[in-house]
Amino acid sequence: MKLFTHQNETITFLNKVNRAYIASTAGCGKSACIVKDIAHRLNANPRSKSLILAPKSLLETVWKNEFNLWEPTITVTVGVAPAAKREAAFNKDVNVYITNIDALKWLSTKPHSFWKDFETVVIDESTALGGDSLRTRAALKISKHFKYRRCMSGTPTNGFLTKLFYQYKFLDDGAHLGINYNNFRDKVMVAKQTGPGPEMVTWTNRPGKDEV
Repeated sequence: MKLFTHQNETITFLNKVNRAYIASTAGCGKSACIVKDIAHRLNANPRSKSLILAPKSLLETVWKNEFNLWEPTITVTVGVAPAAKREAAFNKDVNVYITNIDALKWLSTKPHSFWKDFETVVIDESTALGGDSLRTRAALKISKHFKYRRCMSGTPTNGFLTKLFYQYKFLDDGAHLGINYNNFRDKVMVAKQTGPGPEMVTWTNRPGKDEV
């Protein structure tokens, strides 16, 4: 099988940057680009480990299959609940560890020694970090262990620009969108009073900010 031109362009870009958001639409082959990106990392450092977090339904059907298809020599393991099964998967000595996004809270409890040799983290459907949740806080906590960070989603905002904030904070620690959610929200959205109470407002994207 051959990669499409747009995939090769994405791979070339990923190979040059530490942090990246792949926002290609569904069906464009984003996961194959990540597989090739990780292969590039392993060529540079054979001990490099990668973590892929994705919706549970995609762990085997997409991610494990994509590695088998594009880079079958890369060793992978898939770990899901219950805890003992997931722990056993992460105790294996492989190149890539694949688990569901809900494992973030479990991962955030791991000691510094657990993260030895990990270089790359990928969050598929990263809109799961769209708000200030326990899951998001866990993602931000583990992000410091990774030099290379990637987010993926064909619908990065679901219509609301504030959905970008925590995804980008995970990627770059606030370098692009800032570290304060309310400040970012006030720049990209506008509130309309919909009732007498101060909390009774509806937020919409500011005109022109979608393009920005």
